[in-house]
Formats: sequence, structure tokens, C-alpha cells
Amino acid sequence: MIAYLSGRFQSRNGNSLVITVNGVGYLVHVSTATLGSLAELGQEIELVIQTIVKEDAITLYGFRTDDEREVFQLLTSVQGIGPSAALSILSLGSCADIVGALASEDENYFAKANRVGKKTAGRLVVELKAKAAVLARGIGYAAGSSGSTLERDAQNAMRKLGFGNGEIAQRFVVVREQGPLPESVSEVVAMLLRVPAPRVG
Repeated sequence: MIAYLSGRFQSRNGNSLVITVNGVGYLVHVSTATLGSLAELGQEIELVIQTIVKEDAITLYGFRTDDEREVFQLLTSVQGIGPSAALSILSLGSCADIVGALASEDENYFAKANRVGKKTAGRLVVELKAKAAVLARGIGYAAGSSGSTLERDAQNAMRKLGFGNGEIAQRFVVVREQGPLPESVSEVVAMLLRVPAPRVG
């Protein structure tokens, strides 16, 4: 199974691309978000890969991080969510956004994705909401490996107050929806503390 590819960004067509590795071109399907984050054509790129094997085809799906692949695998475990629908959901926002939507049981968030109707969105939330906190603890965002210095400092302050990485990530999702963050750590922390505790399970 192919789990990772590093090579030249050869071409793109819609939400698919070709990456050339040692003279061999691999067709990889990606989300809109992943495609928009890649370098220009002709540049070197790296993708985490999920290989799906069927009787008549071997299909590759590409992601920027292991976290995105994990979310993809989780989404496709739900009946009615195929690979294309999962990529559409990943195009809506970050892994933290998806975790926050699960934790808050926001069916409308998932229903906005192509190939995902209201009924399927409801099933997705019911089946996966209990896993939201576990997933949040695992994503790099929750660990503070991304985001501005202000955000990292606010995350560290919340940890000192006894909050776990998963809950911090979910609270940041809610705060970002309210608009731009304040310019001081204390104000950001105050906003995070005002967010109601997420419901899980």
C-alpha cells in the first residue's frame, strides 16, 4: 500500500493532481483545502496517502497531514459517506473545525458539503460525536503546533488552568467563529473561558 508520496507537482485537473516520483506519475484525489495549500506546478510536494483498493481500481487520496488522513478514515467509516463526500467535508475547514462541529452536534455544518444530505449529516454526527474528544487530543492543532504565537501562548495559559488539549481546540473553534481574536493573551483566554464546556457523548 502507498502511504506517502514525495515528488514533482506535475499537473492538476479539478480536485485531482498528478505527482511524479522517480519518473512515475501518480493520480491523487485531494480536497479543495489541500489543493490550495500546495506549491506551484513544477515544485516539489509531499502528500500523506490513503490507498483504497477495489476489484476494478486502486485509488489514491492525498492529505497534508496524518491528522487529515485520520479524519478522512473516520468520516468514511460512516454509512453513506464515501471518499468523495469525505473530501468535500475536509474542504469545509480544518480538522479542528470538524471536531468542533462534531462536539457541538452541528448537523448543518456537514450538510453544507457536496454529496452530504441532511439525513446523512445527522447520521454522521450521531455515530462520530463520541469520538470527537479523542480525535481532538490527537490533532496537531490541539497540541499547539500551529497557529500564531498569541494562540500558542493562550493555549499554554489554558493548560495551566487545567484544560486539556481537546477542549482547548474545541473552544478555539467557537471563539474563531465570533470574529478576529483580541490582541492580548489575557483577552483571548477570557473569551475561551466564556465558551460553554463542549458536550461529548
